[in-house]
Amino acid sequence: MKKPRVLVGRISGLRVPAARAEAARGREKRGAVVNFAKGGAAELDPNHPAADLFASVLSEARAASIPVYVEVDPNTKKITDLQIAVEGNISSINIDAAGNAEIEVEISHAIHVLRRDNPNFQRLLTTARKALEKRQPVTVTQRDADGIIDIRPVPRGERKPAAAKEAPPFEHVPDQALAAAAAVTPGRAKQLFDMCKSKSCAPKTAPPPCIPFLYPDDGCWGRASEMCRLIIASGVQPAKIWIYGRLQVHTRNNPSCMVRWGWHVTATLQVQVGHTIETQAIDPSLFDAPVTVAKWKSVQGDAGAQLAASAANVFYRDRNGNVSYDPNYTQTNNVLNTYRQRLRLRSASAVGPPPYKNCP
Repeated sequence: MKKPRVLVGRISGLRVPAARAEAARGREKRGAVVNFAKGGAAELDPNHPAADLFASVLSEARAASIPVYVEVDPNTKKITDLQIAVEGNISSINIDAAGNAEIEVEISHAIHVLRRDNPNFQRLLTTARKALEKRQPVTVTQRDADGIIDIRPVPRGERKPAAAKEAPPFEHVPDQALAAAAAVTPGRAKQLFDMCKSKSCAPKTAPPPCIPFLYPDDGCWGRASEMCRLIIASGVQPAKIWIYGRLQVHTRNNPSCMVRWGWHVTATLQVQVGHTIETQAIDPSLFDAPVTVAKWKSVQGDAGAQLAASAANVFYRDRNGNVSYDPNYTQTNNVLNTYRQRLRLRSASAVGPPPYKNCP
């Protein structure tokens, strides 16, 4: 059996044949033709059970300039699989006790696993190591059941712009000054939490501007940015809390009942509890109500993890404290759209939509 042809990258065009014209000519119904920016094209199979979903996801990916991975049947020339790829620089590669490669990609917070039993393990690992050495951006594609299935360098002309590092719209607030933000009552904190949670995506459709809390695997920095925007629009000043470590979280919103992260971030509020002001985390991907930062840290599986606070306008903070900003929320919307599409594709797969009943 021939291996499927693989195309990876951004989409430059998506052409849908006119059904009426095709019928008038007595031709078989055709699917949309997908053109890739770096060359190559493939056709959607109109009879594929996920044909409409694939067309919608591809359209969203084209509009948001999100890289995709498709497999094409070498005989029919039609797309048989579609995945959303992650793009960035590889920041670390760790070989675990089982021989799997744990790969971290900036600025993704997920730990992406290249399994030892992958028939292309050595080739993909070599590509990853070269990219790490040369600081060369790559696209990394994974499937729930298989881990990483593809790694390849990003062509120069397709590399995405970095998050903005110019002067932020308001001054960065030092960690020790965060407590100076006006405190809210526990009731108000719960209202703001519920307001953010109410924006959660319906898994199968995930229409914008919903927030993909039900895809906890990745994208936390986009979720945190959007939550802060919503809270600020409600008249309250939030901040953010960042955690760095070997994090592992149990969740009913992933088919394997857990996710692994290299770091995580969420919004925080200063909350007046009796005579004390405490910092509480607003994280609907993990909880159903505001919680103390200590409790937020405790569920992430690494007692030695490091915490850092920042102002709300910090879009990304690396382990060394370097920050970048997204003053116009352009990067925020791109991150949210990426993981909305991943949530839709997962929900349409054999595992179905979250939450998963097999998870405790």
